[in-house]
Amino acid sequence: MEKGAVRRSLRASVGDGVAWSVMAGFIEGYTVPFALALKAGSMEVGILRSLAPLLSSLGQLKIADWVNRLRSRKTVVSIAVQAQILSLALGTACVFLPEGLALPVLIAAGVIYSVSGTLGGPPWASLMGEYLPASKRGVYFGWRNRLVGILVAAFSMAAGGILYWYGHGVLTGFLILFGGATVFRIVSWRFVMRMYEPPYREAPEEHFTFTQFVSRLGHSNFAAFTFCAAFYSFAVNFSGPFFAVYLLDGLHYDYLRYMAVTSAGGLVMYLTMRYWGDWADAIGGARVVKMSTVMIPIIPLLWTLSQHWAFLTLVECYSGFAWAAYLMGGNNFIYDAVTPAKRTRAMAYFSAVTGAGQAIGPLIGGYLYSRLPALNGHAFMSMLLITAAMRVVAGVAFIRFVKEVKPVESVRPRDAVQRLIGQRFFQI
Repeated sequence: MEKGAVRRSLRASVGDGVAWSVMAGFIEGYTVPFALALKAGSMEVGILRSLAPLLSSLGQLKIADWVNRLRSRKTVVSIAVQAQILSLALGTACVFLPEGLALPVLIAAGVIYSVSGTLGGPPWASLMGEYLPASKRGVYFGWRNRLVGILVAAFSMAAGGILYWYGHGVLTGFLILFGGATVFRIVSWRFVMRMYEPPYREAPEEHFTFTQFVSRLGHSNFAAFTFCAAFYSFAVNFSGPFFAVYLLDGLHYDYLRYMAVTSAGGLVMYLTMRYWGDWADAIGGARVVKMSTVMIPIIPLLWTLSQHWAFLTLVECYSGFAWAAYLMGGNNFIYDAVTPAKRTRAMAYFSAVTGAGQAIGPLIGGYLYSRLPALNGHAFMSMLLITAAMRVVAGVAFIRFVKEVKPVESVRPRDAVQRLIGQRFFQI
């Protein structure tokens, strides 16, 4: 691929990321609060957060076939983005609908938004893999994600300010957020269309069925990683959708305190992604993932210690640091473990399996939310202890079954700790 086309595509990717980050900052932390403003209960929140990944996981099984049929990854990404634009417009319209209709329409819009975003992910990631050499992926994605994350956090804070201005439960603020997100997703789509796609070549080795993929579980490192990640997704999403319910309905936070807690983790996560990406390039993505699985189970335990917004904000800063390691390590591992010819289909199967875990978690969590015994006055505390235990089990599975796939530098535990807390961290 010529260097000019690569540079133009990477610039377009940055433009897409900037516009996407505004959209994400406006809505991704506020869909559940919007549902609560429309009188949703815990079960409706569970459905909102589970139905989308369930349908996405089914669609992922065919995404590679759609790419082959259309002979274009870019076309599939474009269709997915246009579907998201439609879903955002539909969500905006919920403000004007009667109370009995608004919530079902919002759930439908949320499902379309999540499904289309997930289906566009594997072909977009495969296309980005064409532009970047293996030695630069962690650095580039870390830099891009840091830029995107700063903007997501900034606009998430702005969104919290808008909702606070209009008051708890007032729908005018959600009209501004979802309407603005629609506009910026249109801008994002225009940048996607500027990305260059090399001529599509269908490789014979690209064809393998989902059944063949699953049958390789005992022999394939990538298959082992996929199913470990699926259980991790289940463990995390068992409680994940209900943090907003706990903060807004349980602790009666206003939108400013809610914004402070929920934005802090994302900001730190994206700020430290470049650091973790650089580390994943050096010591291997699997190692970084395993490091993260030691840190992540601590997060829900810390949430049980205090209800003060300042303390929970600090906990979320730690959470962002740990999740940055998991995401960047996993990203590098997938690129290293899968050949380019198989990448679209392999990433689709990965998303399908992890999406199933993401779907089942909120359904079970939503059912149990009001049935678990209350600890310190809230059933959510019991849910946090359960998710912490499940995260430990999932982490042990990662450490036991997933192996590094490329030659990397050897790092002793003492060196790892020094590198983790030393001067290098403060140079991100």
